Amino acid sequence: MNEDNIAVTGIVGSDPRTYVTAKGVPIVSFRLASSRRVFDRERGEWHDGETNWYTVSAFRRLADHVGFSVRKGEHVVVTGRLRIRAWQTAERQGTTAEIDAEAIGHDLNWAMTRPRRIQPGVNDEVQAIVASAEPGVEVAEHTDELDELEELDDGENERGFDDAFQALAGPST
Repeated sequence: MNEDNIAVTGIVGSDPRTYVTAKGVPIVSFRLASSRRVFDRERGEWHDGETNWYTVSAFRRLADHVGFSVRKGEHVVVTGRLRIRAWQTAERQGTTAEIDAEAIGHDLNWAMTRPRRIQPGVNDEVQAIVASAEPGVEVAEHTDELDELEELDDGENERGFDDAFQALAGPST
């Protein structure tokens, strides 16, 4: 087994699936598509090169946060340990690339995001709030409940960031 550290930017190709081991360890897994942009000098335009697919897995607290924060179609940055595995069935054989994630975040070239600090020990409460939401319901509908769970600095910098973020993002619906 070959293990190397890797950083990959790409698009989440599947909704993250959350599992819990028999010992209670949360695991989240999703597919990540990463394509290199290539400039065609003859045509004078950019196009996507080959796409590499990775299976990304995150464990424990990172798994909880990814399950809450990441959705199919979003651009993310993943760092972790790369594992290349050969596989074989009766009909086919191949190779799969897996990343055991150490960190995952949104790619800010494609979107704006604002982190929410989670106090130690509140993941169960956060999960309960998210689990109570109907499919397709925006997490923003639960911000009042989430605000009760976090400690925010109400200083000038916090309000200044809120104003700047709101000006760039536009009015919320």
